[in-house]
Formats: sequence, C-alpha cells, structure tokens
Amino acid sequence: MMLQDKPIYVSKAISVGDIYVHTWGYDQTNRDIIIITGFSKTGKTAICRRARRIPIRDANAHFTENSFLAGEGYGDFFRMEIRETSRGKYSLIGQYPFSDGIMNRGTMSGYFSPVAKNEILHETDIRYGH
Repeated sequence: MMLQDKPIYVSKAISVGDIYVHTWGYDQTNRDIIIITGFSKTGKTAICRRARRIPIRDANAHFTENSFLAGEGYGDFFRMEIRETSRGKYSLIGQYPFSDGIMNRGTMSGYFSPVAKNEILHETDIRYGH
C-alpha cells in the first residue's frame, strides 16, 4: 500500500498526526478519537488508528475520570474518507474499529471532526448516563 505524507488535493489543512473525534450517545456523551497516520495515493482517504487517552489530573494530582487528551495511535489501521465541510475545514467519515474498553465490538460508523492541539476532551461519567 502506497502512503503519502500529505493528501494531494487537501494542501496544508490536514496532516499526519492530526487528531479527530466522533461524539455519540443518547443522554450521555461518549467520544472516540483517532489519529491520522498517512494518506492514500489519491489523497481521498486518510489512513488512521484509534488514539489512546491521556487522563488529566485535577488540582490535587488525582486523575479525573472524564477528561483527557488524545495520545498516540494503537490497534489496526483503517481508512476514513476525507470530506470538506461548509466551513472550509475537513472531517473524516467511515467505519472504524469499535471497542468498549473490555473487548473488541466490531466496527462502528462515525463522522469525525478535528481536535485542536492539546484540546481537553470530556465525557459524561457512566454513573450519570443511561
């Protein structure tokens, strides 16, 4: 498989190492995060991996359960279609490996939006969702 460092038609707006997030859930915020590791030869798809979560510590140096930063990639590689949004940014859409943290649950479809560098992500605590 031939990989590119930059997609042919997207210019400098999207790069290897960029983080994207998909938010889902009913009455509970869940987040799946992925990292771009390369691009297809045509530049129409990004090659991605799931991204690890880096827990955030509170003022007392305790880990907070529901706040995290995106870390390095892990697991299988998969392809996501690159789409330009109406705001001139780029999103990723497609199927990705899904895991509930205990075991692999197959694949899930998602629409991923870009995450700013060092942006803290938050989820609803599982005690408060359905």
